[in-house]
Amino acid sequence: IGDHTDKYIQAYFQYDSKKTGGVTVSHLRFGDKPIKSPYYINQADFVACHNPSYVTKGYKMVQDVKPGGIFMINCQWDDKELGEKLNAAAKKYIANNNIQVYTINAIDKAIEIGMGKRTNTILQSAFFKLANVMPIDKAVQFMKEAAKKSYGKKGDAVVEMNYKAIDAGVDALHKVEVPASWSKPEADAAVPALQGRPATVKMVENLLNPIALMDGDSLPVSAFVDYTDGQFEIGASAYEKRGIAISVPEWDAEKCIQCNNCAFVCSHATIRPFMLSKDEVKAAPANIKLADTKPKAGEYKFTMSVSPLDCMGCGECVTVCPVPDKAIKMVPQETQVDEQPVFDYLVANVGKKPGVPADTTVKGSQFNQPLLEFSGSCAGCAETSYARLITQLFGEQMYISNATGCSSIWGGPAATSPYTVNKDSKKGPAWTNSLFEDNAENGFGIYLGQNTLRNHAIEKAEKIAASEKASEAYKAAFAKFIETKDNTKENTA
Repeated sequence: IGDHTDKYIQAYFQYDSKKTGGVTVSHLRFGDKPIKSPYYINQADFVACHNPSYVTKGYKMVQDVKPGGIFMINCQWDDKELGEKLNAAAKKYIANNNIQVYTINAIDKAIEIGMGKRTNTILQSAFFKLANVMPIDKAVQFMKEAAKKSYGKKGDAVVEMNYKAIDAGVDALHKVEVPASWSKPEADAAVPALQGRPATVKMVENLLNPIALMDGDSLPVSAFVDYTDGQFEIGASAYEKRGIAISVPEWDAEKCIQCNNCAFVCSHATIRPFMLSKDEVKAAPANIKLADTKPKAGEYKFTMSVSPLDCMGCGECVTVCPVPDKAIKMVPQETQVDEQPVFDYLVANVGKKPGVPADTTVKGSQFNQPLLEFSGSCAGCAETSYARLITQLFGEQMYISNATGCSSIWGGPAATSPYTVNKDSKKGPAWTNSLFEDNAENGFGIYLGQNTLRNHAIEKAEKIAASEKASEAYKAAFAKFIETKDNTKENTA
């Protein structure tokens, strides 16, 4: 637009703290006079939602469209399904303000063209078709010239794919006929009460939920009174359930050799193995998939469970599966919605069983509960795979001194900590963020301080044990403590 029209342009981009599936709001203004508006757009002629999960999560988007404006949604839904996904407030606003609603399935169209997950070119073309900033034939011409310039060195096939994507954006738009019933929509289903540690649940309800819906600016200062010292409860990321992946893993119980490689590489701890007793099987949701343990059937049943609403859709689990025809495949997320209650049941109720392989093996380590889960790191991030593994081995005794950087973004966003506690011991990592390059010194200071406090406590306990007033039971307990004081597996004090 800047290169080919006389219009003035303003662009501002609003980001959240997530690396994959994070929300970016692009505020774009075009006009015939200089633009000096220093604020977000909340009365837009055109708003586009590029990720269908934002609709199902209930983000306030269409409310930023002015009466008579256009709202475009990238999704795989027909009109009936769209009506089921939109919440009551969005429907009512659309109907009462004569909002023109369009859908476009850029997801499947990009795959059909050969562009994989890259839908941006299709959606850019659709914008020009609907926004009427310049004649569409001119816009298509300029976009194709830009594609030729950008991708010409990669060969004609790549350029032709981009040409097809540009044409698809123009041709694949569908106008939704807004039903009259949307002006008086049925109320949304009641939200189930949250379960978990009371302090974390309180923080999630008061802070995380509105922030997750991009409505954090509406929070009063009083909402932060309990967190003025910068300390936030851990384990909050488990409540986000962002559901941003288009495709998620589906596990095949018959093909699986139970190596646990898929869980080992998962960046977000969204695919996990479990061994279930007979009682745990009876109490599980009816649709749970089970298999006899391999290589030999035993007293427990095995399952590999996926959280479709936490998965990032990277597909690394499929990549590392050693089964020739793969025991995991990627399928549309909506086909796996019924797997979420299974995953939630297993995480809440099923623990590690005796007799599994040692923690020092890939298979054995993955039966330990991850104490880093559902972070905001990139899909397929190797950094969080390593960090998650460390928490599975040592997490209940961990102090983390984090240098400012990528690991601060996925590891310590306010109100959405991905570090959590063991479901049984209620212990987990303690996390802090230092300055840029002093985390080693910061962490060493934490260690020295903790070690000093522990040694002081041991000295006091030792004096009591040496006293004539100490019971034999106390002396025996103290002797056992001293014997194992440097073994965190046998002694957690």
